[in-house]
Amino acid sequence: MGHAVFLTGPERRRRWSLDDRAQILAEAFAPGAVVSEVARRFEVSTGLIYTWRKLALTQEADPAFVPAKLVGISAKQQSRHGGSL
Repeated sequence: MGHAVFLTGPERRRRWSLDDRAQILAEAFAPGAVVSEVARRFEVSTGLIYTWRKLALTQEADPAFVPAKLVGISAKQQSRHGGSL
């Protein structure tokens, strides 16, 4: 006799918006919060929460814009490069 398996629970490969991720991270790492409880409430693995936190921290650490300073070129440098600068 055959058997059937019913998969109940969240669908795999869900897509979380950046706002949803931010909300989950804020709740998971609030003072006194327990990450596993937040993970169960949102039906997401604790490992994924820690991965999102790591990504968020590295994105905050890397500057999105680095200012550049333009420096004038002296006449001597221009003549050395044939005035093509």
